[in-house]
Amino acid sequence: MKLKGLILGGVLGLLSSQAIALPIMDWQTLQTGHFTVFYPQSHEDKAWETLYYLEHYRSKVAKVVGHETPRTYIVLQDQGLQVNGYADPFRNQVSVFDVNTSSSGALITHESWLRVVSVHELTHRYQLDNAKGVNKTLTSLFGNIMSPNLSQPIGIIEGSAVYVESQLSPYEGRLNGGYFDALLLTKAKADALDHWAQANSLYAGFPYGQWYLYGSGFIQYLSRTYGQDRLAEYFNVSGEKTLSIGLGNIFPSFGPDAAAKEVYGMSLDALYKDWVTQLKTLSAGWNVPTAPPISTSRAFSKLALDSDSVFFLKETMDTVGPYETRWTSHLVRYDLSTGTSHNLTQFDTSFARIGMQKSDNALYFGLADIDDGYSNFDRSGYGQVASLIRYDLKSGHWEIVIKAPITAFSVNSNGTIRYTTEQKGRHGVQLWTWKNGHSTPEKRIDSLISEMIPWQDKHLIVYKAPLGSWNIGSLSNTGHVTPLFNTPWVESHIYRKENQIMFTSNPNGKVGLYIGNLDTLKRKRVNGPDYMEQGRWAGNALVYTSLLPESKGLFKGSLTLQEAPTSIPEVSQSRPDWKVLINTTTTPNTLITNAQSTLPTIRLLPFFAGGDMLNTTAYSLYLSPEETSYSIATRFFSPLTLSATQSDTSLDSTTTIAANYPVFRSSLSTIRSLSLTYDIAFTQDLYDINNDSEDFIPGLSMKTHNGPLDITWTGQWNLENQGSSFKITPIIYGENGQIKLSIRSTNNFDHNLSLRGQSSISAYQSTAASYHLDISHKLGHLRMGSWNPSVFLGDLYGTLFIDAHQFDGIDSPIDPRDVAFGGQLESELSLGKGLYMTPTFGLSYTYGDPFPLPFFTLSLSIAGL
Repeated sequence: MKLKGLILGGVLGLLSSQAIALPIMDWQTLQTGHFTVFYPQSHEDKAWETLYYLEHYRSKVAKVVGHETPRTYIVLQDQGLQVNGYADPFRNQVSVFDVNTSSSGALITHESWLRVVSVHELTHRYQLDNAKGVNKTLTSLFGNIMSPNLSQPIGIIEGSAVYVESQLSPYEGRLNGGYFDALLLTKAKADALDHWAQANSLYAGFPYGQWYLYGSGFIQYLSRTYGQDRLAEYFNVSGEKTLSIGLGNIFPSFGPDAAAKEVYGMSLDALYKDWVTQLKTLSAGWNVPTAPPISTSRAFSKLALDSDSVFFLKETMDTVGPYETRWTSHLVRYDLSTGTSHNLTQFDTSFARIGMQKSDNALYFGLADIDDGYSNFDRSGYGQVASLIRYDLKSGHWEIVIKAPITAFSVNSNGTIRYTTEQKGRHGVQLWTWKNGHSTPEKRIDSLISEMIPWQDKHLIVYKAPLGSWNIGSLSNTGHVTPLFNTPWVESHIYRKENQIMFTSNPNGKVGLYIGNLDTLKRKRVNGPDYMEQGRWAGNALVYTSLLPESKGLFKGSLTLQEAPTSIPEVSQSRPDWKVLINTTTTPNTLITNAQSTLPTIRLLPFFAGGDMLNTTAYSLYLSPEETSYSIATRFFSPLTLSATQSDTSLDSTTTIAANYPVFRSSLSTIRSLSLTYDIAFTQDLYDINNDSEDFIPGLSMKTHNGPLDITWTGQWNLENQGSSFKITPIIYGENGQIKLSIRSTNNFDHNLSLRGQSSISAYQSTAASYHLDISHKLGHLRMGSWNPSVFLGDLYGTLFIDAHQFDGIDSPIDPRDVAFGGQLESELSLGKGLYMTPTFGLSYTYGDPFPLPFFTLSLSIAGL
């Protein structure tokens, strides 16, 4: 009991230390007639900018989707280098991650990231809230879960938002960047376009999240062919389809297809086939690489060219189980003289888009990592950073040099590193110098910087003003930026040789390579396929990346040039005073405003659910004559998460309180995560007071990593009855499968002893142990389905397994009758949007059975938007 008191005291002490500086006290609120913006205090400047864009473009968004919500809540949060945003489908809430994107990747085309992401997410909100007639009454009574437009396929939902973001400027949005068009035409030329059901289903294809690609192109086709006004008409008609509620997601004929036939004269599937036919016709004139690639990948880092070798990171997504993916980055050296590739090492994380440089027989590059200290509740204050890696080419040893929100770096010959980090809450970067293990801050620069390479006594950089595209300039030692190549399009992926620079640009939405003269600032275009990026050249030998139907490819070619059209200089856009542009603004109390938002957003008797806009608290309540239960979870004391559940029946009453504290998170260290937990459970038997119980259960969970081996460790201790539970789960991953072993040993602890295909036994006794071994492998792609009903089969996996358990603890012999072995087939099955299922068919054999026993299980997960 003394130990229990010490642990309880420790938890209370932790709570009190958190309460001294509650994270929520750092948050502020701005409000206009249509929007309420929550933001960290340090991000006030970006909050005003976001609020201006929302007010300025709300009518444009409403015109496209046919609806405007009276008030929308915006959460502007800091997640480090994580670029994203989302709209809650049930609550009137939008979350915007404020960090700017890099100058490489599919999201590069923006003059203002906050404008693009806020308008994109606002489109979701207005679209999903569009309910007409009786459906408007239903959503008022029961919440937005009754909105008919929730049954829209994900391609329509995301495609509409990408379409709207691309109407803000000819140089902004993914439909103006050139990458989406190029990928669609490349796939069309190879007859590799997804069918409509496939385009709206989750599977590990290329690109991942393909509904952005197909949905935006399809919406643009509908707008150009039938007129943009039809889009609003379509969503308005969809909002009238009451049968779409609950049915339209799986049976589109009750909702989306019914609306499409009324507005466009045919189903979405038929319209999509017309668009595919048009793409195939257009692709006849599309030029793709004719030589085979020297390497393929979902994504390539920036290339480092050194004499006869090219170094790069390539990113792969290993599909190791149904809906289970694992991202890895492979460091590769390609020998230009011999044409051979060498895999140097592998990292089980994505690469950071900060470049790659070679210096003194070492490679420097960035990998995605995790750190704390960020203003968000979604990830308990953790955010993405970049770890700058030094890889020794002789020994193969690598080390982390700098861990920070790095946006660009450059290595001098003496080992000094200059790098930039994005300034929190404002546009621009902080310039740093790293030497002998120490970083020293230098200048603050008003421009963003995403690439740096040495040039004379300064640096060539890819930079971006507060408003405008990514351009190429020079950075002096005093921090002054001088424009060199600056057009309204994107100039990036720079590589210098003497007084010439090769870069990627996308004039008129066509991505290609250019060589510019740093003395005359004249440029020429590199001959080649219609899509080329990040070129490097030595003599007449050229290395570049382009597109394949199912990946990106690294190619070799010959360097030949042609005259380039005269470039259009970018018009300098001064940063306006957002406060002056917004007419009326109030600053309500953040705590009160957030508390007022906690009314239930799902009100389906007997079930209620809701939460606050800052995502500090979520709750649910179930009321029925047989049972009353509720649950509540809060990150109010972030990073500490507290939760409580209460369940009352006619037989007993159970209360559970749980605390979880994430002590450590990393993507690169041997210890990947470490968390402390504390569970308190009280059960009252309403008929037998002697049967009441209380449990105090501290716990620890840890995940470690070493090469292809991940191990999850979990330990729990029941302080009331001296019980304990220990579980270890080592997993060895492969490219298309995994070997997983799960061992659990308990003493006076609940333990579910199960053999697949056999009956399950719940054990609560002195000692027990269970073992599960799975050897899984992907057998192939199914990639088939239908649109109406909306059913899609993804990948198929096969598993050999052995299950065993012991009733008398880990030291006792295993009874052969307590061992089962066999095999099972698992597939990915999606129904409609967001209903992901894994049907499992198997055969299990146990000693004494006359023949193997068949079994079937079905797991279901529901994904949000």
